[in-house]
Amino acid sequence: MIKCRQVNLEKLGLSFKHADYLIDCEDLLVVIEETSVAKLEDINKLEETINWLCENRKSASNYIGIIHHSKASDPYLAKLLNAKMQSLQRQKKPIVYKIATCNENLRYLLSKYDIMI
Repeated sequence: MIKCRQVNLEKLGLSFKHADYLIDCEDLLVVIEETSVAKLEDINKLEETINWLCENRKSASNYIGIIHHSKASDPYLAKLLNAKMQSLQRQKKPIVYKIATCNENLRYLLSKYDIMI
């Protein structure tokens, strides 16, 4: 397991709409947007945060964006995330998007990448 640290992005005072927190594993950065009801605008927060990280963290080589919701999600959310990932793969950008529906599901996703926080 890779030992990582969790960073609360709210405490950084960023001037743009951003995700809630980051799991920093040096060359792998996991950006997580916490919400009760997942909406399409949550993807924008992930994208903006990952773009900011790409500009400011040149050492990272892989990015994962996760929308973690507790109640429901927009029915088009999964389709849009898949379309974005396909586009990024064609551009050779190492960004993966996932949806986690509960804490157990989030821990499972992180364990697939050998991440421990």
